Amino acid sequence: KRPIEAARLLEELIAEFPRDYVLGLELASMYTDAGQRDRALATFRELLKRAEGNAPGYQRLPREAVRRKIERLENGQ
Repeated sequence: KRPIEAARLLEELIAEFPRDYVLGLELASMYTDAGQRDRALATFRELLKRAEGNAPGYQRLPREAVRRKIERLENGQ
């Protein structure tokens, strides 16, 4: 119900646990819920970039699901 507050907490957790892509997915979702489309897109794109660059911890990122979320956000959905 308070996505901006949740986003702040998630940002702190990501700083502590940068290899946990699930935190990034949650952060992007909180931005989406808060209507911050540009921040959500940037977060999803960064997750995808890390996965494609084989960053530690990102091997299991559901890339296709992230691409679909990016596409929906770009199309205003």
